[in-house]
Amino acid sequence: MNDQTAGSGGGMPSPDMVEQIRSLLGRLAELPGQVTGGLGQAAGGLPGITRPGALSAAQMSSLTSAITAQRSTIAALQAQLIAFDEQLAVLEQLVDPLSKLAGTWASVERGILGGGHGAPGQ
Repeated sequence: MNDQTAGSGGGMPSPDMVEQIRSLLGRLAELPGQVTGGLGQAAGGLPGITRPGALSAAQMSSLTSAITAQRSTIAALQAQLIAFDEQLAVLEQLVDPLSKLAGTWASVERGILGGGHGAPGQ
């Protein structure tokens, strides 16, 4: 995953970032099966988690590396989510005045058209 931030795309994340997030979530969803499957194979196919003493040093190192890689992936995903949240906060600040203006405009229209019950035909 690259260190590309969501801030360069305007108000919404790029399709590439969305695809990266989907890919990360897919890999994270597969992680429990990979970890338990790997441990089950190390134990000769027995169900459950084997004792650490039954695993070789290479298997333990591999497991530790996989966990570290997954934690790095999660950290990158968190950074992207923080950037996306910041973009949403900016968008919210931009839309709020427009929302208030639209409400004021609707009030003016009701005053001009009379009735005060909404737009004509309602």
